[in-house]
Parts: sequence; C-alpha cells; structure tokens
Amino acid sequence: PMVNTDRIADMWTDASDDYDRIVSRELHNSRDVDHWRHELDTRLGDEPRDVLDVGCGPGFFSIMLSRLGHRVTSLDASEGMLRAARRNLTWYGIEPHVQHSDVVTLDGVADSSVDAVVSRDVVWTLHDPAAAYRRWFQVLRPGGLVLVYDGNYRTDRTGVRHSIWKALSNGLIMLTEGRRSGHARDDGSDPTANLPSRHRERPATDVPLLRKAGFVDINTEPDRYRMSRRHLGYWKYAHQGEKFIIEAHKPSQ
Repeated sequence: PMVNTDRIADMWTDASDDYDRIVSRELHNSRDVDHWRHELDTRLGDEPRDVLDVGCGPGFFSIMLSRLGHRVTSLDASEGMLRAARRNLTWYGIEPHVQHSDVVTLDGVADSSVDAVVSRDVVWTLHDPAAAYRRWFQVLRPGGLVLVYDGNYRTDRTGVRHSIWKALSNGLIMLTEGRRSGHARDDGSDPTANLPSRHRERPATDVPLLRKAGFVDINTEPDRYRMSRRHLGYWKYAHQGEKFIIEAHKPSQ
C-alpha cells in the first residue's frame, strides 16, 4: 500500500505542540536529562563531532548533543516541529542550525560531511527505511556512527492483556499530557498504518538493511532505561512494543 508522506509530515506538524510539551517536561526532568546526557556522551565520546539529528522533532536530542559540545544540525520534514526546535534551542541559549528536509533523502546534506547520524523514534515513521540507511551511510565520514533509538511499534498486536494495557495507557496519557494517544486523524484514518515498520519485527529487520547499506559492527540492545518499570513512559507507551538501541558504523577505510 502507498504511504502519503505529505500527510505524515502534516500529521507531525499538527502534533508538534503536543510533542513540544512532552519535550519540555523531559527537559525539566533531571533524571531524563542525566540519562540522555550520559547515554549520548558514552556512545559519541568526548571529541566534538558534526552530528545530524534527523527527525529532530522539538529538539530534545539537539539540545543534549549541543550541551555535550557537538556541532549539531537539526533536520525534520515537519515545519511545525522545526519551529518548536528553533524556539527551544534559542531558549536554552543554543544557536539553532535547523534544516527542512525529508529524513530519507537528506536534501542539502553533502556526502561524507558528518561524523554521526542520531535519531530517536524516527525510523518507524519512515516510508523507506532501507533507502534512509543507504543515504545516512553516504553522508557519514569514514568511521562515522549511526545511532538509532526506536521501538518495535507494530500495529498488529492483539489479545486481552494488550487491550487492557492500551486502555490504561490512554487514560494515563490523557491524565499527564492532556491529549489522546495515537495518530488517528479527524476522519479516523491513521497515516502511519501502512508504514513498513508497523508490520515488521524490529530491530531484527533493521540489521540486514544496515548491513546491505554498508554498515559494519552493528549492535542492537534493549533500551533498558525506556523499558524500566520505574519510568512513567513505560506504563504509557510500552504496550506499543519493546524499545531498542541500534549502533552501526561506517568502515574507516
């Protein structure tokens, strides 16, 4: 089935205020900030790098990476998300370098121009993850790193336990965020329903795509922080599927 990428970009723009509030809460949560600062620092190292925050949303990762001393370009296909990112970066005293672009094609990003491509909950939203990985490989310098934080967000989950958890989660989201969960539009349709990642077991299906794109030293692991039962996000979102981390490298030669 065809995926309407314009409708998906519009959907994210419509949702940008909600996500901006989520990110704002995260930036005020010292436990979240400490976790992500340590997590990104451990994976990227102390050396300042040129980093592409793809699908940057309201800019949480861009802020974390900038605070660690990296040179960050924040990129998103949604104008609403970029407006929020620009506002948030400026608020935290960081000069925004934001760019409107399809996250798969990375228009305007030169080949071999960055040291790392970083994303959080972005790959599942892509109409062509294989093409994205090929393109991300191109823009990386030799020895560069791709870092993917994502979830196994399948739409075909069923069963009583899942239904109960989903109902509880919807209540929690309404209580803590004042919004309905999910991506259904006013007409009841969900523009993300036909995305490839909604029907595949991940991260297992990402590994061959990354390998085919040319990446080496591909490592996948559970995102234990986001899957911790002490984390409110677990109770709100974990019924959607396991969160995971992928790290993959472009060969140095």
